[in-house]
Amino acid sequence: LEFYLNQVPLGSNVYGVGAASQLYFGKRAEELSVAEAAILAAMIQAPTYYSPYGNQTNELHERKEWIINRMEGAGYITEQEALAATNEKLEFSQPLIAIKAPHFVLYVLDQLFEEYGEEFVRAEGLRIQTTLDWNLQEKTEELVTQISKMNAGFAAHNTAVVAINPQNGEILTMVGSRNWFGTSFPEGCTAGIDCKFDPKVNVATTLTGRQPGSAFKPFVYATAFKNGYDGNTTVIDEETNFGVWGDKEYIPQNYDGKFRGEVNLRQALAQSLNIPSIKVLLEFAGIKESIDTATEMGISTLNRPLSDYGPSLVLGGGEVRLLDLVSAYGVFASEGRRTPPISITSVKRSDGKVIRRYEKSSIQVLSPVAAKEVTSILSDNEARSAMFGSYSLLYFPEYEVSAKTGTTQEFRDAWTIGYTSNITVGVWVGNNDNTPMAEEPGVVLAGPLWNGVMTKALELLTP
Repeated sequence: LEFYLNQVPLGSNVYGVGAASQLYFGKRAEELSVAEAAILAAMIQAPTYYSPYGNQTNELHERKEWIINRMEGAGYITEQEALAATNEKLEFSQPLIAIKAPHFVLYVLDQLFEEYGEEFVRAEGLRIQTTLDWNLQEKTEELVTQISKMNAGFAAHNTAVVAINPQNGEILTMVGSRNWFGTSFPEGCTAGIDCKFDPKVNVATTLTGRQPGSAFKPFVYATAFKNGYDGNTTVIDEETNFGVWGDKEYIPQNYDGKFRGEVNLRQALAQSLNIPSIKVLLEFAGIKESIDTATEMGISTLNRPLSDYGPSLVLGGGEVRLLDLVSAYGVFASEGRRTPPISITSVKRSDGKVIRRYEKSSIQVLSPVAAKEVTSILSDNEARSAMFGSYSLLYFPEYEVSAKTGTTQEFRDAWTIGYTSNITVGVWVGNNDNTPMAEEPGVVLAGPLWNGVMTKALELLTP
């Protein structure tokens, strides 16, 4: 057993518990606490998957607690020691290696390990060609650092960004937190449990999902357009009791608390009006049909029973992942064709022999008419100006850019998603522990970063 523990791989090219103790905790093995030792034991089964620097920190802590319970059951520690170990706040040393685009790199590794196995990937010295655009990635990281400092003043402590080429699905940029090399906040929080900022968690891909707010509305309107309605169809924007949902009457308000009377669907979507949008969902689109549309376009998280969803679905009542949301908006950009996101274009052995080339495949999931109608509305600066102003962060005078913002209930999430025919960019701002931010809309918290990234993307990628 001693020989095994001195040789066992524990991630980051580290072998043996002695080296792992120094890497992850900055101390000798004999100085480890019960909780720290349980962490290393938890990692042995799959050291990269359970790495404290990776995306599965929740699973790592769950496995740590399972090991502690087993130790107590076997009599190695007392009940009091087990309780203390379970409640201990762990602090991991910062990794000494420098990784470029770390969240993207780990996302790629996760895919390789799943497809080929970790042992094969580590042993073969594979040469991986990815889709990352380093110029855009580097500029995005700079913008995230700069704007996140301002967002901290709004009690918003984390950020994620994804950019995709909607024509081929290639992920061009991925920033999973505001600083992978940063320190968890607040001080003393436990990673994966109660941190507002958790640097190693890739918010874009690994969370069970966050509510998208009004960023979900285009999927509902697209469903209505599939059913034969269009931007000229009208509804009445007035105080409305939509009946009992969730054991209480549902009487929502527009964001600004105003009612506008008769409005057409172009105005309703462009200005993100809540009451008309709920009427579109219930009268023109349908709850199940809207979920089906979103799922076909790439949203993978709307898996609860249908009865769990109600009129609030159109206001963001179902959770989404940022990567999924950006990819799904790419369907609008490509006139209804969906190309799943890819991060790898080829895998070669160390001698250059190709193991696999990743072919891009696309399928028509939305009618071109419906897709074009959504794009037309989301790029209509005049139609949205009554709510956002004529020169908002969503407006690009030299380009036709379609954009939508989202703000969730109690201001827990802020989103801005937008696209042209060759680039789709999405930004999420919030806190890992889902605590509220200052009462500011998505265009204020996520808009500046989205505008900066989109500006750079248009500069770099527009033919």
